[in-house]
Amino acid sequence: MGELKIAIISDLHQKIRVIDNIPENVDLVLCAGDFSSRFVDPRQCIEWSAQCLSDISAPTIVISGNHDSYLETNPEQGAKIFENYGLTYLQDQTINILGLKIHGSPWSVLHDGGWHFEKYDDELEAIWEKIPNDIDILLTHTPPYKILDGIAPQHWGSKSLARRIYRFDNLILHAFGHIHESRGSKEEAGCNTTFINAAIDPREDGHQPILVDLHQDDSKWKVKLVA
Repeated sequence: MGELKIAIISDLHQKIRVIDNIPENVDLVLCAGDFSSRFVDPRQCIEWSAQCLSDISAPTIVISGNHDSYLETNPEQGAKIFENYGLTYLQDQTINILGLKIHGSPWSVLHDGGWHFEKYDDELEAIWEKIPNDIDILLTHTPPYKILDGIAPQHWGSKSLARRIYRFDNLILHAFGHIHESRGSKEEAGCNTTFINAAIDPREDGHQPILVDLHQDDSKWKVKLVA
């Protein structure tokens, strides 16, 4: 397949309006976690989110986030809920789909107190090292350090992930969320990866998916930001 349109969303927290705004002509949907709200039963959050996402006709790949307690304590049952609705749940796993190799991981950096799927950054390094080098797309909940991860001087991303990013062979797209205030896209000097923070932000256009077009040029995927 030479051209693909991808919709990226994250941090729904039961706010499903963004799902309704996904265009019907997309080829793939990526969701970077945080389905849950602290005011709703954790399992119900996952079930309802999966049901809403199942209305999307395109293949949909999802991961957990640091608010998704049910998926941390019940990973097999959680994965089954998504599967029952025709969705693909990745927890430190890789999938080949539509000619793309995609890896999904739910982890974030542990800060004060801690939520779910969180570890200290030096512990995360071993997780990132297990990601295959030849993936095309990386889907994580956390951003890399200093890439759409906060407002200086406060940065919440993973330093070990930022180091790992530069050592992938063909990584064209890294999609994540977690830090609502840093929603947007970015490219880094010396890196061929497009970075997308798709976390919902109630301000401005924050209930829209972020859309990218992928096309093949000399057998290599290229990324173009649409919205």
